[in-house]
Amino acid sequence: MRKSAAVFSLLAAMWLAPAQAQLSQDVLAGAMECERAPHPTTRIDGCTVVIDSGQFDGHPDLLSKVYNNRAIAFRELGRFDRAITDYDAAIQLDPDYAAAYHNRALAYGRLNQYERALVDFSRALQLDPGRAGAYKDRGLAHCRLGNADAASADWVRFTEIGGQSAGAALQQFLAQEGYHSGPIDGIVGPATRQALRAYLATGCGA
Repeated sequence: MRKSAAVFSLLAAMWLAPAQAQLSQDVLAGAMECERAPHPTTRIDGCTVVIDSGQFDGHPDLLSKVYNNRAIAFRELGRFDRAITDYDAAIQLDPDYAAAYHNRALAYGRLNQYERALVDFSRALQLDPGRAGAYKDRGLAHCRLGNADAASADWVRFTEIGGQSAGAALQQFLAQEGYHSGPIDGIVGPATRQALRAYLATGCGA
């Protein structure tokens, strides 16, 4: 998943914001690190500078993206509880932020809290029905909870929305799990469907 799921980048949004003329160099540098730094610890530090500056307290749409970016960095470090705290903040600032719900669901999944993950995946899809990856990820949560039919339906929907690249992603996943030995060509034909059924029949490879 992209580090920032915003339609426009955090940096561009800050540049266009009314408060931009008063931004300090530290905050601008922090925003750049928050958005672009390759290492998650550096992104966390940059996002924290922006948050703690208070210069965007009146811009919840921007702050929500900062919290989301920092949460992703915490998740990359395996600090899932801390990531969830930041996703909570992002959602509180922007209750219609589909990416934050999707990302929080992923963090819940890493904590084996699949029922909570399902709620957030579903909310993300309610806000953004074309969010193909949320179908893929919700399918796995369904699978972990033993809901094979729901998992299958979500993965099929993932390939319908995501097209051939989504089909290839599903094939790659099934191949990694040892259930698909055919080509990774994105064509979800009988062999791929059989591999998916076999994976589901074993309780998601359990």
